[in-house]
Amino acid sequence: MPNQRSTDTVRRNLAKGFESGTFDISKVRLHSDSAFRTDVEEWMSENTQVSPQTVRGAYWYDLFREWQTKAEEVQEATGEAGQSASAPVQTSFEEAIHREMEDEGPGHVDAAEVDEVQEELDDLPYSTPVPGPQGRPWLGKKAWHGIAGEILEYVSPDVEADPAGILATMLSSFSCLIGFDAYAHGPIKQHVNVWHILMGDTGEGRKGTAADRAMEVMRRVEMGFMKKNTTSSLSSGEGLVIAVRDGMDEDEIARREENGHKVDYGVDDKRLLVMSTEFAMVMQKTHGGTLGPILRDLWDGKSLNIQSSDAEVATDPHVTVMGHVTPQEFADRQRPSEMAGGTWNRFMPIFVHMPHEIPWPEDPEDWDEKLTEFADRLREAAHSAGSGTKSVKFSKEAQLYYRKHVYPEYSRSSGDSVVMKQFTQRRLPHLVRVAGTYALMNGRTEVSLGDLEAAKAVVDYAIESARFVLATHAPGGGMAAAASAEDKEARDKAILMQALQDAGESGLNRTHISQKVLKYRRKTDEVKAFINDLELVVVKQNSGGRPIEMVFHPDFAPKDGE
Repeated sequence: MPNQRSTDTVRRNLAKGFESGTFDISKVRLHSDSAFRTDVEEWMSENTQVSPQTVRGAYWYDLFREWQTKAEEVQEATGEAGQSASAPVQTSFEEAIHREMEDEGPGHVDAAEVDEVQEELDDLPYSTPVPGPQGRPWLGKKAWHGIAGEILEYVSPDVEADPAGILATMLSSFSCLIGFDAYAHGPIKQHVNVWHILMGDTGEGRKGTAADRAMEVMRRVEMGFMKKNTTSSLSSGEGLVIAVRDGMDEDEIARREENGHKVDYGVDDKRLLVMSTEFAMVMQKTHGGTLGPILRDLWDGKSLNIQSSDAEVATDPHVTVMGHVTPQEFADRQRPSEMAGGTWNRFMPIFVHMPHEIPWPEDPEDWDEKLTEFADRLREAAHSAGSGTKSVKFSKEAQLYYRKHVYPEYSRSSGDSVVMKQFTQRRLPHLVRVAGTYALMNGRTEVSLGDLEAAKAVVDYAIESARFVLATHAPGGGMAAAASAEDKEARDKAILMQALQDAGESGLNRTHISQKVLKYRRKTDEVKAFINDLELVVVKQNSGGRPIEMVFHPDFAPKDGE
């Protein structure tokens, strides 16, 4: 984590380099703290003997602001030389554009034709509402709160992503950015660390679009973090521990350095943002392995310890996990063993579906300016929240609202199914975490009434998302549960036939059918039986190694000799 000693060391070396002329501020990028940090880290490694661990531990935002001011002073002292040199270039460019517009050659387009096309375009609606599946939940307007609400209001009209998905991604990524030391003290004490799973059908859910829109903002907050502290890999519990592991103790380091042996300094920055777009595979791996227990410990804020031949320890790790699944994938993974362990109710399940169709989306004219403004405000809030231990208290108004309205509602879950109770009984920890995130995003160390109401709107939406998905897809919860084994078999056969029709003459291999089409619901012998029952065509194709069996719909099977 950043510390003052590292900051002073970097500051001192930069000052010496500036005085001697080896550190040229004009060659350092000052448009963002992440670019500044990259350039300075490179200069430090080439011109000083300071260890990389010390350099990484500096308060880079403070140094960035200091050298921005220094650069302005240098510019004022040296004048605005060179500014006028750009004028002839601009004039020449404008003249070239003017000549091109006057061109009457073969490529010329009649202005009247352009006007007619523009009129047709103007008559078309920019966006068309999409109601989505019947009974789907909708995010309450109270969740559109503070800077997160401002961002949603600005970006949502021009993207087909569900605002709930954009908001969840912002809350989770910001909660990771601020680090391990932020706590929220409400009716219970919780780390400010928000996990979620976006649940949406492929294509219509726009899960990736929602995440991308949110990350467009968050990348501008701290690009260095997004490059170095994010991963899409979540293959094992051991891998997670290694990603945030402690280094060897000082005596072991000294002994190994003396003997010329390899030294593991560990990971200084214990923040890690996991963004898994294939989370169904992750959910499958948690059964019987170490990943489930490790995930639960990480959400609980515990240090990690893997007892193996290469024992690894991770002290105070701050890992935030965001996953993407289809509703059916989510429902299929709600097994009693995992529900008893309480892995998946540590994630807020967020249903997403495109709210409108936008055939030709366009960003507003002030897009870069507004996103930079949002990023600057979030960066300042994150810097404040991440500097030392932060304890976020609840205001008196928030306490009153909780006691009068939230507690009576949250204390009741008797009418829920066994599976749904796992989610409703985890509402309070989620509420405290999300409320703390809202407060810190807005530069406060106290949860206001608005923060709490916004958090409740998010948690309510998560609970309604779980109810909706489990009622329409899950065994034991609704329509899917009522289906007989024969109905499920007929459904999967229909899905397979449709997938093969879509594949056409390309066909599909068995692995793709098992993993991507049938989503691991069928064993190998069941897939083979489906192929026989449906009279599908199997063709062996050479691939340079062992032949691959490709499966085709009868209408698209290659003819003999092809």
